[in-house]
Amino acid sequence: MILHAARTVREISALTVRKIISYSYDLQYYP
Repeated sequence: MILHAARTVREISALTVRKIISYSYDLQYYP
């Protein structure tokens, strides 16, 4: 149960980081 929760948190954090990176790229190319 704890391992599953940790895995979910890791996946969510990875998706969030990817979203932030893509958002920052959009800001760079389209100011």
